[in-house]
This record gives sequence, C-alpha cells and structure tokens, in this order.
Amino acid sequence: MRLIISVLLLVAGVAVLFFWGRTLWQDIQKLQVERSAYESVLSRLNELKKTRDTLLTSYNSTSAADIKRIKNFLPDTPNTGPLVVQMANITNESGLLLKNINIGISTEKSMEVPLLLSVSGSYQNFIGFLQKLEKSLRLIDVVKLSFSSSREDFYDFSLEAKSYIQK
Repeated sequence: MRLIISVLLLVAGVAVLFFWGRTLWQDIQKLQVERSAYESVLSRLNELKKTRDTLLTSYNSTSAADIKRIKNFLPDTPNTGPLVVQMANITNESGLLLKNINIGISTEKSMEVPLLLSVSGSYQNFIGFLQKLEKSLRLIDVVKLSFSSSREDFYDFSLEAKSYIQK
C-alpha cells in the first residue's frame, strides 16, 4: 500500500511537473526571444546614438557663417520678404525693370514655393540676370520662360520659377 501511494505521488508529481513545467518552459523561451529582440533594438539605438553624436559634433564644428549660408540656400520658411528683396536686387544689378513679382504659397506637403516674375529690358541684361540668379545663394529653379518684344532691343520677360524650403 505504501508502495502504491509512493508510486501514485511520484506519478502525480511528474504529471504536475510535466504540465506546469512545460508552460513555464514555453514562457521562458518566449522571454528569451523578447530579450534577444530588445538587445538588437538596444544595439541599433547605440549605433544611432553614435551617429547622432558624430553628426552633432560635425554640426557644432560648422561656423555660424556657413550655417547662415545654408539657411539662406534652403530656409525653414518661405521667407517671402527676403526673396522679394533678393529678386529686386538681382533685377536692379542686371539693369532690368522689375514689373511684377508674385510669390505663391507652399502647401504643407510641398517643399516648393512658386515664383512668377515679370521684367523688362535688353536681352543681354536678361542673360546677366539669369546668370546672377543661377549664382544666388537661394536655390531657385526656372521652370518656364516666355518673352515678347515691344521695340528694338527691349523685351518683356515672364519667368516662372520654384524656390524650396526645408520640411
């Protein structure tokens, strides 16, 4: 009788250990998988942190004048006032008459600022204007150009362009 009770208790203990221990073993394996996933994420975060630190060091070593030039090249906002002044200065330096300037509004999704410009003057002065526009600090792409002649060596030019902003 003692032997039967001992065997039954032993079998019951093995059954409890088998059923309860198996679920514990599965939980342990799941936790090990999660742990390895967390470790890989942590290693990636450490790599990103090193990259961030390198970029931050590079940014901090950039001079204030260079940062200002970059912000002029690709500003955070459309900055329509300085853009109008820049276009007026370039047309005056080129010997052209600025007739009309229209700066569109960029949408939240777009990084482009549409620009319509009407100027009058000689063909040679307009070529100079385009060269100065090409070398200006602000990034401007000419999309469309049209002209008409009113008298000898005096033209009306319409320029459609795009300027860009950071998002």
